[in-house]
Amino acid sequence: MAAPTPPGRYQPVRTAPDANIAAYKTADAAQASTDILPLLASLGLAENGQWTQASETIHWRDGDGWKPSHLHDVRFMEAVKIACETMPDDINDEMDRLVTITDDDVEKGVILSRKVRDINYANAKRRGQDVAPPEVLPPDIELARGRAGVEHNRSDKLDWMFYRRWRLSDGWLSGEESQRALEIFHDPLAQNMRRAVIRERYDGLVMAELGWKPPDKSSAS
Repeated sequence: MAAPTPPGRYQPVRTAPDANIAAYKTADAAQASTDILPLLASLGLAENGQWTQASETIHWRDGDGWKPSHLHDVRFMEAVKIACETMPDDINDEMDRLVTITDDDVEKGVILSRKVRDINYANAKRRGQDVAPPEVLPPDIELARGRAGVEHNRSDKLDWMFYRRWRLSDGWLSGEESQRALEIFHDPLAQNMRRAVIRERYDGLVMAELGWKPPDKSSAS
């Protein structure tokens, strides 16, 4: 059965001359259709024409419309600290494995990339398409692309670790708890937490995507 269509919508806006929900700290002002206002109120997210304190961390999960000001929030930084200090052994071991990229890993990535490229070319020729032969790259560029591919794959696996096993309110879930919990797919908050934890645990790590840096701890307020 298809999910029901929401009765209305709300649109976050930076400047909101027609806003009917006022800003609250990191939660921007918003325009909401009148039929969705009671729903937001019943969920405890809006009250008396303003977002509530409880709504703030809900907004942190919106990757498009809301400014990422929660990265400076002491609650976010404290959650980073707790995630690092209470990390289960199995998460710790898997994280260590995923952030460690060896020359052999890169070489395997290059070989896989060549194989995929050659298969795609052969399939295109088989379909009668007029395609140029695969480009022969200089070794240094091929290795750089191979490493970037491995990094992207590893960061994706790390994200899924946080989607399944980490929650802002509960911290790390046990394996059993994660089986009962609702998975939050492609959660921007979990991605930001993953990046912050990686930066905290592996100082100086140089990886194209994993090297994202949150605000300095001194800027949290």
